[in-house]
Amino acid sequence: MLTDTSTRLNKYISESGICSRREADRFIEQGNVFINGKRAAIGDQVVAGMLLK
Repeated sequence: MLTDTSTRLNKYISESGICSRREADRFIEQGNVFINGKRAAIGDQVVAGMLLK
């Protein structure tokens, strides 16, 4: 179960200044984003300590 400090992946990427949320969704759909070594999916949540590539 995720805590209140979790954030949607596309929001996290856009807030980091890399791209917009929609562009982040495209990167995720194309399979270019990984969370802790596993391919990310649209709607995934991230918390502090997770490794994003």
